[in-house]
Amino acid sequence: MTMRWLLAAILLAAAPAAAQDAPRLTARPDLGMNLPPGFDGTVFHKMDGIPRVLAVSDDGVVYTIRFETSVADGRGGWFDFFAPKFGLFALKDDDGDGLADRREAFGGFAGSGLAVRRDGDGQEWIYASSETEIWRWRRAPGELAPSAKPQRVAKGFPRQAEHPYKPIAFDDAGGMYVMVGAPSNVCNKNRRQKDSPSLDPCPQLDEHAGVWKFDADALEQDFADSERWASGLRNMVAFAWSRSQNGLYGLQHGRDVLARLFPQFYSDADSAELPAEEFHRIERGDDLGWPYSYFDHRAGVRMVNPEYGGDGGTAAESGKKPLIGFPGHWAPMALAFYERGNAVPDAFPDAYAGGVFAVFKGGWNRAPLPQQGFRVVYIPMADGVPSGPWSTFADGFKGKPDVAAQGGAAHLPTSAAVGPEGALYLGDQKTGTIWRVAWVGTAATNGYEDLPLVGARAAATAAAALPAMRGVSPSDMARGRDLYDSHCQACHQADGSGMAQFQPPLINSKIVRGAPKDLAAFVLRGSDPIADSEWSGVMPAFATEDLSDEDMALLLNYIRAAFTKAGKPVTENDVAAARAGTP
Repeated sequence: MTMRWLLAAILLAAAPAAAQDAPRLTARPDLGMNLPPGFDGTVFHKMDGIPRVLAVSDDGVVYTIRFETSVADGRGGWFDFFAPKFGLFALKDDDGDGLADRREAFGGFAGSGLAVRRDGDGQEWIYASSETEIWRWRRAPGELAPSAKPQRVAKGFPRQAEHPYKPIAFDDAGGMYVMVGAPSNVCNKNRRQKDSPSLDPCPQLDEHAGVWKFDADALEQDFADSERWASGLRNMVAFAWSRSQNGLYGLQHGRDVLARLFPQFYSDADSAELPAEEFHRIERGDDLGWPYSYFDHRAGVRMVNPEYGGDGGTAAESGKKPLIGFPGHWAPMALAFYERGNAVPDAFPDAYAGGVFAVFKGGWNRAPLPQQGFRVVYIPMADGVPSGPWSTFADGFKGKPDVAAQGGAAHLPTSAAVGPEGALYLGDQKTGTIWRVAWVGTAATNGYEDLPLVGARAAATAAAALPAMRGVSPSDMARGRDLYDSHCQACHQADGSGMAQFQPPLINSKIVRGAPKDLAAFVLRGSDPIADSEWSGVMPAFATEDLSDEDMALLLNYIRAAFTKAGKPVTENDVAAARAGTP
């Protein structure tokens, strides 16, 4: 046994309990999810866009921010052509049947944070954050969309291509907390580039990778004058204040591509599981460890990131240990604390009181292993910390358990909020659906059990038909597919569909089907950001990868054959000529 695994085995006994055994869940194909017995749901609303975040007022108005147009809302035609891509919406169920009866729009920006708050005088406000500012609207009694003009609460937040969102949370004493993500994977000089030197100390910690505190009732506050509450977090869009636990909590996205950048330390299986998605209670002055370390939930300790001298088994001396380490790359998107009393009509059983629901959209960076996540979990809480093991509350969002890529899932749960009547609202990035889940106490199980999350790609790769290209042998095409799986699939997905707002699709890409030498030059050179501002991810410069001209040609030929109709193969000479002209 190596020292690395001996250390992990010794420390494993000290790791916090984190069971992922799911209760028997009832399949609800009409909803597109599976729920525990006793719970029922409705499609509250299906909108023409992504319900990126959710918040509910004391009188049951559901607020959301439409992030972009993704579905037609059942109308199509000229309506979709003229429909705004962004904006805030208010939805109301007037007759209590679990379906929205009215919808009103207001605001006109793509937001990443949303909250309903009452100030000390009892006035209700709707707060929303863009990538650089925070605004609020005064809401009069009985209004859905507020009629008052917006007021700017804070400004001057850093604009960044990677992790640009600014989620917000409010305590009960007039404090407003804003998360500012890190503009990189792990503070490299060149983002996500192999052998790019790390920055130590990391200058990104000055204005990024932390939580800042503001006065919730003041206007025109500047980011530069705010209080830094905590530091050392990478990206934490699942972000909420809990009244019952009297504290600020967040669930962090861990760093990416350990195996691709450091194959000498991490296997594909290691890179799929690591690092953990970290669930933290965030106190004033906390340092959560990024970029110098990450949490290994298998060993129960923080490890030094390899960019800063780690080797996959070197324990870190600094950085806060999370309350729970979830498996890597599940993509946490929202937290919703269950803080409604049992006197409301659709209240969940007492066992849920004070706990928190965590929404995992489903990851993209476990490739070439199957993607996982795609679920809502429940964490019981008491005295500020988890009081028992977490469990899966809802799953089945994939549609089929063997879906290999995030883009192939039927649903991508993204947002959550608890209503005053005790229902849990969930938003879906894929179809624009907003679900309402309530306790009815009479549903019976149909024998469904939580299905293992497995991918068809791993099981069927050997038998899958290879794409064909004139002049490229089947064995060379198979080699190209293997190279795609290990170098490209994490970002562009097994089916070439890419990642919304992050990495573009390869299907029918003009760059992919272009002249062989031009394609080779683009891939060798890389791009940051990719092509244009629509994509926030990085195209790594493959000139720094350990790929021969032959392997690079085979990789590009697989991409051209699998995802486009390009007929001319890329040759070793094309790659060599492009490499000679690449800085």
